[in-house]
Amino acid sequence: MTKDDTLWSKRGQFHKRREPQEPTVEDSSRGVVTETVESHPAYAQIGASRVSGGAFLYGSDFRHQHYITITIHDSALHRSLSGDRAHGGKRLIEVALSEAQWATFVSSLNQGDGVQCTLEYTPEAGLIPAIAQPKDRKLQFSQEMAERFEIANKALRDVGTLVEISPLSQKKKDEIMRELTAARMNIGQNTDYVTDRFDEHMERTVEKAKSEVNAYAQHTLGDLAQMALRGGGGDEPFLLEAPDETDGTEGA
Repeated sequence: MTKDDTLWSKRGQFHKRREPQEPTVEDSSRGVVTETVESHPAYAQIGASRVSGGAFLYGSDFRHQHYITITIHDSALHRSLSGDRAHGGKRLIEVALSEAQWATFVSSLNQGDGVQCTLEYTPEAGLIPAIAQPKDRKLQFSQEMAERFEIANKALRDVGTLVEISPLSQKKKDEIMRELTAARMNIGQNTDYVTDRFDEHMERTVEKAKSEVNAYAQHTLGDLAQMALRGGGGDEPFLLEAPDETDGTEGA
């Protein structure tokens, strides 16, 4: 396979160039109205819709009241009265994205393997089961933290046992045991208090972040709509992820 036979979509991923194929044209005239239907395996139509209704989406931890769906149908080109009309046919795939995922999708190209989305329909599987409510992330992190605290406490207890059987003087043993006891208290009760305060702070931060993401998504959607009306001209929307910056010395 030569270089001229390949296409690439991202670094290290190559595809063999497809052979062209002529479309199939069928006569579907009715009475005095002459009409032809042109079809091709590559003909398709894509549409995006804003949906209202609660749903849990892949890649997001909270329930969304508003989200975006992208649907692709196969398509055929109907021609009559010297005009073309594209008609969507069988639904090929449908996915859902949160507003933040949508904003990232339309404004960030060549970003790894793409943006997480929620598969909703394929012809083979039909309607895909909805995603159940995600696990409580606060509880998950609390459990993981508790497990690690227990590991640390066990290590301190083991150190205490080693101190007790060591040949050190009793005075030195007492000094070390006092330090170990203080460390165990800080890992236990005092850390629990700090963790509770941290959880409260994170809950407030997440609520603020939800509002900020929603506002950003709405702003980006508005920018994209204006760009579409201007034929793609004007300022590009801001990226959610800032591009790599250089020090300005490249090529110097």
